[in-house]
Amino acid sequence: MASFLRLSIADLLRDARDLYTNARDDAEVFAVLSAEPWGFTAADFDAGLALVDTATEALKTESREGREARRATHDYDVAVDAVRASYNRHRARLRDRIARDDPDYAGIGLVGEAPGDRETLLKEADDFYGFLSGRSDLLAGVRGVSPEAVAEVQALIEAARTAGSAQTREAGEAEGAQKAQQAAVEALRRHAALTAKDAAAALADHPQLRERLGLLERS
Repeated sequence: MASFLRLSIADLLRDARDLYTNARDDAEVFAVLSAEPWGFTAADFDAGLALVDTATEALKTESREGREARRATHDYDVAVDAVRASYNRHRARLRDRIARDDPDYAGIGLVGEAPGDRETLLKEADDFYGFLSGRSDLLAGVRGVSPEAVAEVQALIEAARTAGSAQTREAGEAEGAQKAQQAAVEALRRHAALTAKDAAAALADHPQLRERLGLLERS
C-alpha cells in the first residue's frame, strides 16, 4: 500500500482523490466502511475531497505567485541595470574632467567603483545625481552629462525603487503562498494516510474492495 506520507505531490493528489471518491461512491465499499464499528460517512470522504481541492488550488496559487515574483525580480534587475549603466557612464565622464585632488572628486562620489548591491547602488546614484542637480557649474562643458540627462536618470532611479517595492511585495506573497501550499499538502497527507489506514483495516477481509481503493499491499 502506497504511503500517503511519502508520495510525490502529483501522486498524492491523484491517489487521494481516487481513495475518497471510490470510498464514497462505490456502494459495496461504502457499505462496509459505513457499518459498525467503522462508521464512515459520506461527509468524511467529502472532507477529504475538500482537502484535495484545497491542496490543488494552493499549488496553483504557489505557481502563479512564484511566476509573478520571478517577473518582479527580473523587472527590478532591468530597472537597476539601467541606472547602473548611466551611473557608470556619467561617473567616467566626470572623472575625466575633475582632478582627483579636487574636493568635488570625493564629494560627488567619484572614488572607488560602483557597488554591486542593488539598494546600495540606488542610494549612491541618488546621492550622485542629487549633488549634480544642484551643481550645474560641474556639468558645464561635460559632454553627455547635461541637466536633462541628470533628470532622466533620477526618473530611472525612482522607477527602480518602485520596481524594488514591487519585488519585495511579490516575494512576500510568493513566500506566503509556498507556506500555504505546504500546509495544505501536509493536511491532506495526514488525513489521507489515516483514512487509508482505517479503510484498509475495515476491508481486511475484502481484498477486492481494498483494491478498488488502491489499498492492496505491494510486494
